[in-house]
Amino acid sequence: MSPLASELPVLLVDDDLALTRTLEDILPLHGFQPRAAQTARTALQLMGTPPRPVIAVVDLRLPDMDGLDLAAQLHTHSRELEVVILTGNGSIETAVRAFRDKNCDYLLKPVDPEQLVRALRTAESRWRLRLAQNELKKTQSLLGGVFDASPLPMVAVDQEFQVQLWSKAAETVFGIGAEEAIGTSLIDWGLAPRNEAGAVLSAAKRGRSFTGIDLIFARRDGRSVDLRLSVAPLNGTANGAAGLVLVYEDTSERRRIEERLQDAQRLDALGRLAGGVAHDFANLLAVILGEADVALADPTLPHPFVESLTAVRDAAHRGSGLTRQLLSFARRQPSEPTLEDVNEVVTNGRRLLQRLAGGQARVKMHLVPTLAGPGRPRPASSRCSPTWW
Repeated sequence: MSPLASELPVLLVDDDLALTRTLEDILPLHGFQPRAAQTARTALQLMGTPPRPVIAVVDLRLPDMDGLDLAAQLHTHSRELEVVILTGNGSIETAVRAFRDKNCDYLLKPVDPEQLVRALRTAESRWRLRLAQNELKKTQSLLGGVFDASPLPMVAVDQEFQVQLWSKAAETVFGIGAEEAIGTSLIDWGLAPRNEAGAVLSAAKRGRSFTGIDLIFARRDGRSVDLRLSVAPLNGTANGAAGLVLVYEDTSERRRIEERLQDAQRLDALGRLAGGVAHDFANLLAVILGEADVALADPTLPHPFVESLTAVRDAAHRGSGLTRQLLSFARRQPSEPTLEDVNEVVTNGRRLLQRLAGGQARVKMHLVPTLAGPGRPRPASSRCSPTWW
């Protein structure tokens, strides 16, 4: 059972059996649980057996050790142990040594039982205070560890938005060290909403929590960070929160993913549109190809018309190839690349280019006779560069 919930264990170290027996009778009446030892060796053994003493009453002169030296050894077993030194022949030097060097109280024999109880009460108060301070340090250390272990930037501020705590993740995401940030205004860093959003922070100071506040933070290196802020009060009282804790989520990557998703959705819509247009265009090209083939089948057709209709038919065939590509794209079908004779493609396009240029320009072509085409090997070096002037 914890000493806080039961009688406080007290170790009595004195070779005066009459005194230790008297104290063993008196101390339980005041909420203490005494255990007696006549030597320093026995006292050290008792320190290792439960219940561990929280206060030790030690005679200055023991058969096997000086009382102050024993107090030093007892403190090695428990730093929280309170020690009260008893002596029948005290001196100023001994008292100073007890207070300063060994952190002990000091009483002269014969000791009045009431005076000893008061000294034990004082020692108990110090022990409880030290215990609470140690627990507070442990809690602060644990909270600090949790604070710094968070993958999300966390900042604690007072009611004036002065930074009190600055997590490791905040250093990484914001590019600002804790030593530089602590004691400065969070608003000056641009990490607290301004204008109408400032009312959110004011409400948080009055005890309300908020989530989903979007911010854009400009780092010193010029990079912008999209943030989503959550605010919660700290140590709420009747007069409002003593401070605030702010948790930031870096949503930059999420924003980029959302933008890519929107692009993909637009591309998907474009693909569906292209598929519809390509389907209708293919029907139109089918009509053009059919009519061109019928006209070209007429043996009486004049040569200029044959040449023009042939160009129309070839262009319609190329248009059909484009529509097939659009339909494959719209249906997400894998493409099937084919070999083409670039000389032939350019030559077939010459007539159209000449008509588009009209009489204001002339098209001159430089073709490579050995350029690879369907069924022909690719030469080591080839070029084809149409020149306009």
